[in-house]
Amino acid sequence: MSADMLSGNTMAAPRPTADTHDMLPFKDRIIIGLQSGIIAAYAMGLTAMVVVWIHSWGTWTPFNDVAGAFIAYSANAGTNFNIVSVIVATIIHFSISISLGILFTLFYSMLFRSNLDTGLAMIFGLLFGLLTWLLARFTIVPLTGSEIYGTLPFLIAHMVFGATLGAVYPFATAARRLGQQH
Repeated sequence: MSADMLSGNTMAAPRPTADTHDMLPFKDRIIIGLQSGIIAAYAMGLTAMVVVWIHSWGTWTPFNDVAGAFIAYSANAGTNFNIVSVIVATIIHFSISISLGILFTLFYSMLFRSNLDTGLAMIFGLLFGLLTWLLARFTIVPLTGSEIYGTLPFLIAHMVFGATLGAVYPFATAARRLGQQH
């Protein structure tokens, strides 16, 4: 018998169950992933910019390397500024980050249901970041010929990406649930 029943309070608010997250429609989980992916993209991008600054690799090198996967002359641009590379790399970076944010949200919500513990989400995010770096390092990087993304600093950037996904997810989910209640 619950404490509310013992005290005679029969109008108590329903308590959340383990299936609370399942009440979020699929489209809401997609939106949460999109939001998390965008924020994580900024965090990773800023980390990458700090990394290239610390190592004196040139501000435009990450843009040229990312764009170089699709535009051959961008990969050879090195540290030179190229507006096409900046635009293409930004579109690629955010598209991949949004896709990964959605994937993270769907996996996390399937595995952990309604668990909005930020620590658990961040640990899962760190593992997710490591996995994305490993996949990129051993599949995409060899195709582009860029060695920068195989370095330890860019592993750290991917870990920042994953940790940010994990940090944002519980807050975005809680905000979405609150929005449903009103």
